[in-house]
Amino acid sequence: MGGKQDLIKSLTPLLKEKGYKKIRQTWRKPGPDLTIVFNIQNSYYDKEDFYINLGIVINKLMEE
Repeated sequence: MGGKQDLIKSLTPLLKEKGYKKIRQTWRKPGPDLTIVFNIQNSYYDKEDFYINLGIVINKLMEE
């Protein structure tokens, strides 16, 4: 089974095709009301482990 870097390599073109922008290990897809976030987080305890985080940002809440 592949590791984190293999996952990142395979996800990047798929998510880019769907409109996601990548910064480091985080992909964001902005929309008019929501931004969808997909993140691969390194484990603090073991460099072979990682976490997949999914999130939604409500854009109106981020406005100043």
